[in-house]
Amino acid sequence: MDDMWHKEAWDNIKRLLPDDNEGSRVLLTTRLSEVATHANWFSPDHHHMRLLNENEGWKLLCSKIFGDGRFIPELEAVGKEIVRSCKGLPLSIVVVSGLLSNISRTQREWGYIAKNLNQILISKDSHCTKVFSLSYDHMPHHLKACFLYTGVYPQDFEIPMSKLIKLWIAEGFIKMNSSKSLEEVGEEYLEDLVSRNLVMVGEKRFNGKIKSCIVHDLLKEWCSSKALDEKFIHTLNANIYYCQEIAKDPRRLCIRKLDSTDEARADILRTIGTFSLVRSLVSQSKPHDELWCCKLLRVLDLSNVDLEFFPSGIIDLIHLRYVYLCCELCNGIHISKYLPDSLRDLQTLIIRQRCIDSSVYLPRGIWGMRHLRHLQFGTCCFPHPLEGDKNLVLENLQTLSYVSGSSCTEEFIKRIPNAKKLGIRVKTRDEQKAFSLRHLMNLHKLEILKCIVEPTSCIIISKDLTLPKNLIKLTLSGTKISWKDMPIVGSLPNLEVLKLKNNAFQGLEWEPIKGEFCRYEVSTY
Repeated sequence: MDDMWHKEAWDNIKRLLPDDNEGSRVLLTTRLSEVATHANWFSPDHHHMRLLNENEGWKLLCSKIFGDGRFIPELEAVGKEIVRSCKGLPLSIVVVSGLLSNISRTQREWGYIAKNLNQILISKDSHCTKVFSLSYDHMPHHLKACFLYTGVYPQDFEIPMSKLIKLWIAEGFIKMNSSKSLEEVGEEYLEDLVSRNLVMVGEKRFNGKIKSCIVHDLLKEWCSSKALDEKFIHTLNANIYYCQEIAKDPRRLCIRKLDSTDEARADILRTIGTFSLVRSLVSQSKPHDELWCCKLLRVLDLSNVDLEFFPSGIIDLIHLRYVYLCCELCNGIHISKYLPDSLRDLQTLIIRQRCIDSSVYLPRGIWGMRHLRHLQFGTCCFPHPLEGDKNLVLENLQTLSYVSGSSCTEEFIKRIPNAKKLGIRVKTRDEQKAFSLRHLMNLHKLEILKCIVEPTSCIIISKDLTLPKNLIKLTLSGTKISWKDMPIVGSLPNLEVLKLKNNAFQGLEWEPIKGEFCRYEVSTY
């Protein structure tokens, strides 16, 4: 039984297949892991089809085209190029074999197929398109948008899970769940796409969760094509020179690296500013100044663009939910003139600084950004709340890194009660005086903690050292805590990963105590 889509279909047909101990077997294929598990519930072992290596792909291509006949040596180079472009996907190799069987066996004809392979395979009436469309049509509505969104990333790119989910949340794709956070629901969505064999797991975290994912090049091309057909995302690349080819007033734009002429590239980027309804922009090319006319922008991802300065135009984009920039921020810069109090909807702000030693002073209005979930800088300094701000708490903040040691007062920690990931950077002796690890005991949901003390700082006094009990991963650098206090770390009931770097502890000996590190799995020194 080939390509079964529903558990109920198996339940209906298995009634006709009684088990009379005759040794018979039923072969079932499906694209859904849950169907395979349901049909074979008594055994966890299923045969997961894998991608072919280049040698296996070449043999498959030859067997489909030539069978037992004589292979033409002159076609080997271009034939292997076609196989490499298929990236091990048997479906694409079989489909392209059918195309090659019906054309002249010349280098010119095969070379044309090799050059235009993806466009041919995902053409409207191709078998690959029909297969992909079937998988897409069987997806629930909320997953369709999440899947199409993976098409904004370039080929051969491992998509960071955390970044993808942040974008899904900013776009409003994630449904609220009373018992789970939006990030947890997003992880379930991604695992669902993996179980449907539409997304492959790239790298896993220490706890087995997905760290990055990969979409096969052919599927990614299909995603971009489907997204364009449904007016979901419009992708610009080096093959598109005129913005007139984009539908009127697109909602989402993805700009790949534009290798066209300077004049054509400038024309494209300038025209983007005329699209008054653009909600999302993911770009690998530096946008033109007209970008800041897109007043309805919610998502701005320029993570692969080196900007000289923090763009002052952000001050007018009051609907922003997600911002990811790579730029230079001078030491001590007050970002308040660029990050106004009006950005009340902001959920994620990530600034990748080329110089991590620079400290950024956040505006006092940061305490009013109640939707803020993720905040990442090289180092940032929080303002002390005023008398009128005392009731303001960032309840939704889950990720904060890196924050200065001087900001981490007891009062500050109480204002980020639901933080799950915290990075602290202590640079000076003055910061040292205001900082103490014992304040972190108020963070009952904290799972990941990184504490980095610069070499110029003095030793952190480990007196009254305490750590949150829910810590799963702990990284210490330069803290110079005494080895005699290691039992405090070893007694953490959920700790699985411990990284000790650059004089994290000091002393000649460490004597482990039996029963410590009960869930310990990974260490780095």
